[in-house]
Amino acid sequence: MRRDPMTGRPRGAIRQQLFGQPVQQTWSALYVMEGLLSAHKEIKWICEIGTGFGSLWLYLAVWGCRNRIPCLSIDKVNRTPPGTQDVAYRLGSQFVQADCFAPAGRQKLLSYMSQGKGEGFLLCDGGDKPREIAEFGPQVPAGTIVLAHDYGTEILPADVEAVPELEYYQPWHDQSMALETLLAVLRRK
Repeated sequence: MRRDPMTGRPRGAIRQQLFGQPVQQTWSALYVMEGLLSAHKEIKWICEIGTGFGSLWLYLAVWGCRNRIPCLSIDKVNRTPPGTQDVAYRLGSQFVQADCFAPAGRQKLLSYMSQGKGEGFLLCDGGDKPREIAEFGPQVPAGTIVLAHDYGTEILPADVEAVPELEYYQPWHDQSMALETLLAVLRRK
């Protein structure tokens, strides 16, 4: 059985689904995201690094559509089923198939995050979370919420501490840890 390296607790192999397809986030992580998005009406854009199968992208696209907030997801590989893509596009969301660290992908991402002219919601859930928060965390506007998935396994407290422009966003981060969401909840200073 796999164990969480930070808590030592066993980690199960429960597979989550959202909209009938796999989603890598736990229900408690969705609960925290819902709370953050609901509490922060000042959010002007939503961005997800690491689309995966697109379930969370679709959830974020619904949020964007309902609140007239642009939503973008970027990933090196397009694994999103056509039906999911179609719905997300009809909701006004964008998908960019690119490496966010390659010049073209990086430029697209930075341009998108600056076009919103304000605080945003950035979810780092691609293949290199420490690098994602290190490269893009300092680039987002002050007040932007930055989430890093797989906290405790693929991204560690030392990775967060290495980015002085980011801070743990309380009480949200502590709530996230108590719920075992695997989400680091950060905010751009």
